[in-house]
Amino acid sequence: MGFRKPSTVFVSYDKTLFMISIGLMLFGLILQLDIGSSRGSENSLQYFTKQLMFVLFSIPIMIGVARYNKLYEIISKYSFLLLAAISIVLVLVLLIGTTAKGGTRWIRFGGVGLQPSMPAAMILIFYISKMLDKKRHYIERSSLINFVKDFLPLLIACVTVFGLIYAEKHLSTLIVLGASVLGIFFVANIRFSTLLILVLGVGSLALFVIKHGEEDYRSSRMDIFSKYSLYHKALNLKVSQEETNDYQVKESLTAITSGKIFGKGFSKGRAKHYFLPDAKSDYIYAIIGEQFGFIGAIIILALYTFVFLKSCKIAWSTDEMFLQLSGVGLALNFYLTAMVNIGVAISAIPPTGLTLPFLSYGGTSLLMNAINMGLILNMSAQRKVIA
Repeated sequence: MGFRKPSTVFVSYDKTLFMISIGLMLFGLILQLDIGSSRGSENSLQYFTKQLMFVLFSIPIMIGVARYNKLYEIISKYSFLLLAAISIVLVLVLLIGTTAKGGTRWIRFGGVGLQPSMPAAMILIFYISKMLDKKRHYIERSSLINFVKDFLPLLIACVTVFGLIYAEKHLSTLIVLGASVLGIFFVANIRFSTLLILVLGVGSLALFVIKHGEEDYRSSRMDIFSKYSLYHKALNLKVSQEETNDYQVKESLTAITSGKIFGKGFSKGRAKHYFLPDAKSDYIYAIIGEQFGFIGAIIILALYTFVFLKSCKIAWSTDEMFLQLSGVGLALNFYLTAMVNIGVAISAIPPTGLTLPFLSYGGTSLLMNAINMGLILNMSAQRKVIA
């Protein structure tokens, strides 16, 4: 008589994170419906309809990712192959990709578009976490020279992915990914001196590229930021006198400030009536500020912060270093994307093209954020072994 091998059965995952994610998606749908219905054209609801399809497609995938028992074992085992595959796709973007808003970031198949830099960020997070876990005994001696020598494949992977994303002119994604990677290094206990040198080096390079890059759209965005920066009076920053296309920034700030404390009320306000062209995506936080006021805007910010802290707690409660580092990286990737979008809306950072997770219009963004959250939920899952 043979014996059956024990099997692992899924029980549950963190319900709070799941409900917040679903709630944000549904709130995003309501906002898309409100924005679309205010425009009064024959195809005004097309973006709501598409977003509804994206949500109905993304939720089952998020749940499936959350419930898959051996997902992280597979990711850990094949992290290098995943990295190689996504690197090839990033190269293909440069060769056959679609150019929009100053960058070549999309590959389109028929009517469907994919932005490979988003899955590339998650895959790089997994690869870095795997390499740091694999060579954890080298971390204690991680002076800059030793770090470069001991983790050379890791650094080559970072330079490759960062370089390809930069070539696509997607600097905002690059900054979020860079900050997430530095966060992983910090959690892994890489020496502070090494981290400081990396931060200063990467930060200086980023500032140089932003200031002296040849792309006209990037210098134009910096000129806009110098005029409307949240800090320019406090820091006495020099205001650019160049003529700039600052319409959306002005309208975003007008919408947010007009909302005051409690907002003008749901479905009220002027920004969505073509005054803010990118209301459905890049500047959706301005619509929230106008309709729901400071209170509503703060609640949304608090929800993203709660999701980040809860995700970090889930990651840190695991016993495996690979899971800890991956979880923190995924949490940062999700949270910093939200913070960049919000920062643009209030002119705390220069204009850029990142969407607000689960709220902004966009199929690739919604799907990738759903997968990101599904991976965090998978980490939180409770399972039992049955004979």
